[in-house]
Amino acid sequence: MATFPATHPIFKSLTAELAGPDLEGWEPFRDLHQFQFYRRPYTGANPYGLVVDQLATATDDTLIDLATSTTTPPSVTPAADGVLYEYKVIGVFADVDARTLDRVYTDLDYRKSWDINMLRHTDLGHGQFSYAVKYPFPLTNREYIYRIAKHTTEDTTGRPVYVTLGASLTVEGNYSGLPGQYRDPHTQDPPPLKGSTRIQQYFQALVLASLPSSPGCQVLMHYFEDPDGNIPAFLVNWVIKAGVPAFIKNLRDACLRYKPRP
Repeated sequence: MATFPATHPIFKSLTAELAGPDLEGWEPFRDLHQFQFYRRPYTGANPYGLVVDQLATATDDTLIDLATSTTTPPSVTPAADGVLYEYKVIGVFADVDARTLDRVYTDLDYRKSWDINMLRHTDLGHGQFSYAVKYPFPLTNREYIYRIAKHTTEDTTGRPVYVTLGASLTVEGNYSGLPGQYRDPHTQDPPPLKGSTRIQQYFQALVLASLPSSPGCQVLMHYFEDPDGNIPAFLVNWVIKAGVPAFIKNLRDACLRYKPRP
């Protein structure tokens, strides 16, 4: 598996945002305790797909130069008013350390015990997963087929920074807009889950670092998904506003209860 130094462009950019988030073009969306939420109209690009593929499948002699590679992301389905947003979340958990949060966030077996919206998950192998979530009535549930990749780097002070990147698998078997010659031959595309709509475009980055003078951690998340189904934007916004506060609280509580498996 490929190894990426802290100077790799994607990690250099993400770790730098812990010290000074890049909010140009982003509008405040809401505040929640020690978290601030921002949004902007979706820019039409997946900034993490290539590196997700590299981290999960590439070898050192097959790495792709992000500076020269070009991709064509899958088309998105505009919301009913023509606007889809990507989101950035910035905040602090004062009593949860970064390593624990890093583990809890991607421990899908443990997640079943605390995330009330999780319906099921399946490990498809080769870093790929199927994940189904409950959407509030009258919306149909959603299913994700995605690849996840984790990496630990350092910031300029030598502090460990935990990075989790995710990107969706499209119907074409190309989860990140990666050129065909680099597609993973092990890509899985199971039949759609009955009663659910499959998310065709999704990406996320979760960046965590310990606070310098307390047991807590800094949190930065960049997130986008195309919910599909021609959902009105006001309804998408309502789902996010209603679901985020509960998720943040439940995530914190899950971290405080977490006991790593042997």
